[in-house]
Amino acid sequence: MSYQIVDAYSHCGLSKYRPVENVKDIMQRNGVTRAVLVQHLGEYDNHYLKTVVAKEPHQFAGVMHLDVADPAIDDLLEHWASKHIFRGIRLLTRTLTTHLDVWKHASELGLSLILFDEHSIANHFNELSDFAEQHPRTRLVLSHLGVLDMREAPNFSSHQQIVALAAHANIFVQT
Repeated sequence: MSYQIVDAYSHCGLSKYRPVENVKDIMQRNGVTRAVLVQHLGEYDNHYLKTVVAKEPHQFAGVMHLDVADPAIDDLLEHWASKHIFRGIRLLTRTLTTHLDVWKHASELGLSLILFDEHSIANHFNELSDFAEQHPRTRLVLSHLGVLDMREAPNFSSHQQIVALAAHANIFVQT
């Protein structure tokens, strides 16, 4: 029986995180064969990740991050999606209510939506559920276990809403 270990969420970079060579070293030492490289928050220049993924598409997949408030956001989405380098876009979940047009456009382009928000993604349960129903072919990935609200420890009561989102076949929780 053959299998691969895939790191579903990794960061690398030149300004905030270590370069991809460090990621590759750690992957090799731990038997990880592939990784999804996710652009970190606040970094909208996706050229480094583009270069890494384009050079080694058998080993890496990419997730871009864009400024949803940028007036050129539609053109940027079109540009990056047309390169077929990035399979997804990282979005703050709260932008579902403020920039729904960006979410819809990314969905139309076939991108996965990799979601994060401070405190908890559960705060956006209703909006996420509605979007998932209206866009059943769009993969929604709730990163960091849906972001547990540490203020609720040890019971994490709102996390039950994140678990309830599993009723949608297109919502995934990344660990």
